[in-house]
Amino acid sequence: MLRKGDNVVATLRKPSALDDLATLYPKDRLLILPLDVTVPSDITDAFVKARETFGRVDVVFNNAGICFIGEVEGMPEGDAKHLFDTNFWGAANVTKEAVATFRDFNEPPGGHLLQMSSRTVLQVVPGAAHYAATKAGIYVSLTFVRDATYTVATAFESLSEGYAAELDPAWNIKITVMQPARFRTA
Repeated sequence: MLRKGDNVVATLRKPSALDDLATLYPKDRLLILPLDVTVPSDITDAFVKARETFGRVDVVFNNAGICFIGEVEGMPEGDAKHLFDTNFWGAANVTKEAVATFRDFNEPPGGHLLQMSSRTVLQVVPGAAHYAATKAGIYVSLTFVRDATYTVATAFESLSEGYAAELDPAWNIKITVMQPARFRTA
């Protein structure tokens, strides 16, 4: 995105991890901010600084997430809560701020929210039940075609589908949910 001339706000818990990238682009094109999605005020502050720096926010990639592997019964409660605080509540709070920014601050209104879910909501593997549950909260059902159409659903309400259904078309806000297969992160 930067190479194509877009302005970028990069948020992460440890901004120093992007020190090398920061030397390649001017500060009026790349804004690197600390953000812990488990702290709602961090999210609000990041959106405020992004708007102050660039005037508007057109795309938000809501991809913060963590994964702890462990059997359902043996998962320490603190780990399970941290998963939900990051993967569900963090994503929910970023979604809320993104929609408000697209609707209330962008002129004309509009924006695209990219939500990172996981294919584990389709088929939970041993050791990943808590992780899958947190991602299912972001996206509950998926329809796909092989020989017939199947719907995968969980007990969690679908945050993204709910937002998409409630958005006024005049706001020009799009929500896309991605369910990548397993891949290596940092």
